Amino acid sequence: LLLEQRNPRSSAGPSPDIMALQGKRIVWASASDEGRKLNAGKVKWLTGGDTLVGRAPYGKREVPFQPSHLLCLLTNFKPKVNAADFALWERIHLIPFKFSFVDNPKEPHHRKIDSNLFEDLKKEASGILASLIKGYRECKERGLRPPPTVLQAVEQYREEEDVVGLFISDCCVIAQDAKAKGQELYDAYKNWCDREGRKPIWQVTFGEQLKSKFKWKKEGVIVYSGIGLLA
Repeated sequence: LLLEQRNPRSSAGPSPDIMALQGKRIVWASASDEGRKLNAGKVKWLTGGDTLVGRAPYGKREVPFQPSHLLCLLTNFKPKVNAADFALWERIHLIPFKFSFVDNPKEPHHRKIDSNLFEDLKKEASGILASLIKGYRECKERGLRPPPTVLQAVEQYREEEDVVGLFISDCCVIAQDAKAKGQELYDAYKNWCDREGRKPIWQVTFGEQLKSKFKWKKEGVIVYSGIGLLA
């Protein structure tokens, strides 16, 4: 639903995944493969508040409806996201779960399963309800604000996805009088990707990301100001 598909369906066919959103308050999607890319257009469409249109299997007509859902993606691996897509990052809230609950803890992130947790929570039902009511009142008064942990996780995630930014940190110098040709930077970037075991992005995409970070002009070839290659 939220990730780019290797074999996308025809847009003229039925869309049960869209119809499944109708009337829902919260929707869980799951992903398990490493290296999958978030479908930016689909995510923006599903979270933008515009009318959604879908068709059920064997349905004869498309059905328009207003979205009411919150989309949540459960995954062990964070999907690939374009670091320069500001509108997409505005929609992302990363909630890290740092611990695994197992019978025999052996790793630093392991915690022992509490087999009595359900019964213990039942005993605390009144306190849990009071906490929920307090949280609801605060939300009504101040709005629902992401906590610092979530904001920090998103910022770190975005830095990890900014491959061009990582290349610049490793291989370039940032100075007011520095200059570099676009082709020279891309060649250095491809060499860096080889060393790091990364797949390089297309040159056009690389150039678009550089243009969002530095001033440039065309002097027969594209030349960037404020950035140069380390000697």
